Amino acid sequence: MAFVDEFIDMLPHTVQVAAAADALTVEGQKTWGADVGYAALVEQKARMVRDSQGTQVMSSTSVYLATGADVKTDSRVTLPTGFTPRQPKIVSVERPSDENGDVHVVLRLT
Repeated sequence: MAFVDEFIDMLPHTVQVAAAADALTVEGQKTWGADVGYAALVEQKARMVRDSQGTQVMSSTSVYLATGADVKTDSRVTLPTGFTPRQPKIVSVERPSDENGDVHVVLRLT
């Protein structure tokens, strides 16, 4: 069994991510593209992280996604039923890599 297959076996959740679109609604609200589902591990644990501006903020949830996709902090994330809030703000995105490249993304959420 390949490492990626074993890694995905450890991810019991499915998390939806939608990239921010360039268009705004007539009211000036942000819009998003289509949701894409990823195998994930959602971990609710408070920790201090740095946001995209370098400011220290408290993250209450970490999401480990089985993808090398280019997720950005302005993307919309939807957590599985049972997690509150269901659509928290992404405060940072980490892309750990190994000898095989980018195999997962870590989202830190408020």
